[in-house]
Amino acid sequence: MELVHPPVEVDHRERDVSRALLRVALGGLHVRAPAGAAPAQRALLRLAGRGNRGHGERDERNRNCNRDREPPPHGLRISPAVRRTIGFLTLLALASAWIPAGATAAPTLRMRVIPRVTEFQRPVAIRGRVGKAKGRVVSLEADRFPFQKGFQQVARQRTHRHGAFSFHARPGHAVRYRVVSGSLTSRVAPVYVEPAVIHRHCNLCGASSTAGKKTLRLSFQLRFPEDAYPTESAKRVFFYYGQRNRSDRPPAALRLAETVGQRRMSGQTTSVTIGHRVRLPHRYRFAIAACLRTTMATDGIGLPGAPGSHGCGGARITYRQSRHWLG
Repeated sequence: MELVHPPVEVDHRERDVSRALLRVALGGLHVRAPAGAAPAQRALLRLAGRGNRGHGERDERNRNCNRDREPPPHGLRISPAVRRTIGFLTLLALASAWIPAGATAAPTLRMRVIPRVTEFQRPVAIRGRVGKAKGRVVSLEADRFPFQKGFQQVARQRTHRHGAFSFHARPGHAVRYRVVSGSLTSRVAPVYVEPAVIHRHCNLCGASSTAGKKTLRLSFQLRFPEDAYPTESAKRVFFYYGQRNRSDRPPAALRLAETVGQRRMSGQTTSVTIGHRVRLPHRYRFAIAACLRTTMATDGIGLPGAPGSHGCGGARITYRQSRHWLG
């Protein structure tokens, strides 16, 4: 198959300047800026032409043995380093000759959401940039669970310095965000919502304790959206515990230690209390985690996927898993 490049139109004035600069780089003796040359190109030609003119005059004097061999005061000898610089500038001029006058890069739209997983009614930030100009209108659109109504505008603002924008939202269920500005549309960024954890208490967490058998007591409350409360409050809580003895390093893994139910307190809140027997040496470090299996596809709460697909309910999880949301 033969590939044929499409014709490219070039301004003849820019082409003449490029040819003139190329002659300078190759050692031409005299250069005159063509009509229509830009001031910067004329300055470059004058600098290059002066150096080459001095070099040419020196060659002329060398050919005349009856005259002084010194070049005139205004003549310059071009060193290899200067020639390389002129050659580099020539390449820049040749490249600029192919850019149409007044051409500018099209603006781009970039955005990100922090965090991607949040607790119920906790704020998330949607930030980004549209080009580099101030005052451009940007709109935040949301497609909320169960994702049947499509994207709808929820906020609008103008860009700040350097095209920056920043929105804040408090999602109650899983949601998909995107930003629109004129004909530009950002990528879709999903946000997943976990129950809010409040009034946490742990009797052994962050406190030095004497060696021996202890009972770790952990309590907290969970707050859900009202429409998800019947499903979420009926779930069992899975509690994981891991311990590394004679070390300050965290345990490599946590095992499933307890499963407990939730006690309903109001239309949106439940209470969870966990007690677990442990044996503590003089030097140790432990880690704990608690989770509910996700049902995001049913009520919009939790991580995407099937129940237990994010480690919750398994017999063992890694320490790294315990530092992130389970489901």
